[in-house]
Amino acid sequence: MVAGKAYIFLLLAIPTMSMGGGFESKVEYVQVNLETNSAAVKFVVNPTNPPPCATQTRMAIPLDIDGGKAAYSLILSAQASDRNVFGKGKNDGNACDVLSGMDTVRYIRLL
Repeated sequence: MVAGKAYIFLLLAIPTMSMGGGFESKVEYVQVNLETNSAAVKFVVNPTNPPPCATQTRMAIPLDIDGGKAAYSLILSAQASDRNVFGKGKNDGNACDVLSGMDTVRYIRLL
C-alpha cells in the first residue's frame, strides 16, 4: 500500500517540479531585442520561484517560434486591455538561454 501512495505522490509532484518562475500580474512593460529575436516582459508583480540563472525579474519570450509569437501577442493584448496574465517559466536549469539572466516563458494565459 505504501508503494501505491508513493506512485500517486510522484504523479502529482513531477509536473510541478519542472515548472517555475510563476507569475500572475499585469504587464508593466515589454521590450524587444532585435539581435536575439526575443522579447523581455516586466510584470508589475515579480515572478515567484525563478531558476538560479534568473538574475533579473523580467521574463523572456523567444520570437523565432510560433509559440513565442502567440505568447507575445497575448502579452501585448493583456497590456493594452490592462488585464492580468498568468503563466509559468521553464525553470529547468537552462531556462535563461534566450536572454541572459531571464527565465523563459513556457506557459501563459490571459485572465
